[in-house]
Amino acid sequence: MLRFVEIGLFLAPFAGFLVWRLLGPAHWLSPWLLGGIVAGLLLLLAGLLALREQDAGDAGRAYVPAVLQDGRVVPPGARESAVPPGARDSVVPPGARDSAVPPGAREG
Repeated sequence: MLRFVEIGLFLAPFAGFLVWRLLGPAHWLSPWLLGGIVAGLLLLLAGLLALREQDAGDAGRAYVPAVLQDGRVVPPGARESAVPPGARDSVVPPGARDSAVPPGAREG
């Protein structure tokens, strides 16, 4: 069922464009449609600029979510990462240590 919803959402703009072309006026764009497109693009630009101005924090700091301690909510924040920046490249992937164990050593 979810797949049909996804396909419907994908095809909806194409169906809307087809209806607009079949039932719409013969000239290219009406002033109302052009104004709506310009207003939408201006809103998109304003939203992107607002998101750009938000503080995302430093790359070397880890996010700490809000927690409940002693009946009080401690606000979220950031703290220094426990892994030094240069050590991220030398982290052993999960399962890599298991491959170094001989096959019979895990049994028992």
